[in-house]
Amino acid sequence: MRLSIMSQLSMSGGRGTFLAEVQKARPHRVLEIGMAIGYSTLLLAQHSAEDVRITTLELSEERAETARRYIARSPYADRITIHVGDAGELLTQLAETDSEAIRFCVYRCGQGTVCGLLS
Repeated sequence: MRLSIMSQLSMSGGRGTFLAEVQKARPHRVLEIGMAIGYSTLLLAQHSAEDVRITTLELSEERAETARRYIARSPYADRITIHVGDAGELLTQLAETDSEAIRFCVYRCGQGTVCGLLS
């Protein structure tokens, strides 16, 4: 699987570009690595295809719990699956158990955000 990078966004001022890329791709299946408190996860759900399913990975249990509370109050709760732990380990597990093809990936780190189509 290859990631065709659509955008590399800086943390400041990147939200508009991020949303434009999501709206252009209108993905049905999304992998998000690093969701923090779920703000961008909910933006992904809102601006993707109506039937989007999002799998999101977060290292911090504390942040994931905060995100769960926000997501539970949203209309997108049934479309978002949260996994907590090390992304490297979780990705290996998902590759073995998840048969649906993920076509759009969002990766967040301290230096910014990368999003792209998987091919």
